[in-house]
Amino acid sequence: MNSLRSINAMRAMRRFSNGRPQLRFNSTGTTGVEKQNSKHVDFYKTFTRPISKVLLLAVFTYQVAYWGWVRLEKDEVKRVRNGEIKVLEEELKDLMEKKEQEKAKP
Repeated sequence: MNSLRSINAMRAMRRFSNGRPQLRFNSTGTTGVEKQNSKHVDFYKTFTRPISKVLLLAVFTYQVAYWGWVRLEKDEVKRVRNGEIKVLEEELKDLMEKKEQEKAKP
């Protein structure tokens, strides 16, 4: 059973290792020389996510407020138009009644 484990371990090593050292392009290896980032780079690395979150929330809040405002405006316009329609319907009804009374008089 132990030999089976060692065979599987050797197969895994053979699959992942070809005998050459692997290159690490994005490693933070100990080369002795540390690269100094500029203040601008440090600022953007530190504050990009918080600033983007704040801007995203601001846009979302603006859109919700704008949608609410448009909804209230639409309801107000609808209410005013319905009121005007009722007034005009009453006027029309009164005029039709007067016309019928004038026809009935002669």
